[in-house]
Amino acid sequence: MIASDHLKQIILNEEEMNAKNFHQQQEREEKNQLESDNSTKKPMEPSNCQAIVSYGTLPMQVNKSYDADFLGHVLNEICIHDSTYERGHDSAISKHMSHQEPSESTFSNALTLIGDVTPCILSYCDAPALCNAACVSQTWNAVANSDEMWEVLCRHRFGISSSEVLPPPDPTKMLYILAYKQLKDVFRNSMDSHCFFRNSYFTQNIQFLPRF
Repeated sequence: MIASDHLKQIILNEEEMNAKNFHQQQEREEKNQLESDNSTKKPMEPSNCQAIVSYGTLPMQVNKSYDADFLGHVLNEICIHDSTYERGHDSAISKHMSHQEPSESTFSNALTLIGDVTPCILSYCDAPALCNAACVSQTWNAVANSDEMWEVLCRHRFGISSSEVLPPPDPTKMLYILAYKQLKDVFRNSMDSHCFFRNSYFTQNIQFLPRF
């Protein structure tokens, strides 16, 4: 009887040992398989959308305090710019444009804006950026050169209050209204010469600009 019990105990111990070894073997195999998968698996690359969001380059993520600078930079990039252009000298641009057929700009889809969107966007521009905007297309040229677009800029430059530029009941204040276009011309002439002469060239040769 004692021998039988001892034999049973030996068998149980053997079964427990076998089960333990089996589980350990399974764990080692699973671990090796996982390491093998990790070594051959390519690192996950973020999608374009994830990459854009992670780098914070979506337009709506641009800080409002930088809106004017950002827009000015974009306008400067999309406008025709010739590094050889000199003050009062438009031969470089004339030569360039004479070899170009009027065509739709690659930016036409992005810049074809409806209704009051274009004036709203350009109202954030400073004077040099507004001149650059006038060189983008015929539509932008008309908006950028309008008196309304220069109203705020002239008010700040010459210290004219908003009540003085609105149609006033007092006839003496009309002098500000009559002088408004002259103020705009003075302001434009006082800006960077490169920007001013380039804008003047395209204003006089507006047929070269895209129509959108």
